[in-house]
Amino acid sequence: MEQAIFISKIENLKYVNSKYTRLYFGNEFCQRLIPRKDGRGRVPALEIMRCSPVIKKLLLEGNTKGIPEYVKKGREFGMQTFNQALLELFQGGMVSYDDALQNATNREEFRLNAQGMYTGTDALRAMKTGEPF
Repeated sequence: MEQAIFISKIENLKYVNSKYTRLYFGNEFCQRLIPRKDGRGRVPALEIMRCSPVIKKLLLEGNTKGIPEYVKKGREFGMQTFNQALLELFQGGMVSYDDALQNATNREEFRLNAQGMYTGTDALRAMKTGEPF
């Protein structure tokens, strides 16, 4: 999405963003297939972004860099980042630490999360419930 937006000329940016927002009705799912720890195939790690008024607003404003943080905070709305999906798969024993780390979008954040250290709203949620997600 970001690449398509930045290819456009600056004067067309608002039009392009408006076009994406109009077309963007559903949810976006991206997956990476991670080798299973037991060696029996692969398991999908899903990044899920639901189309919401905030996502539409971010697209209209051209603020695609704000989308990942919103997705990260949107667990209660059914959204998750690749890092969050990989952490669940690792903690559930489905994938190895090394494979999860290799596929993480933000490796340093994954390392910290795998050690039980969280930041931002994840840290608050972990303190409140014992679980960051």
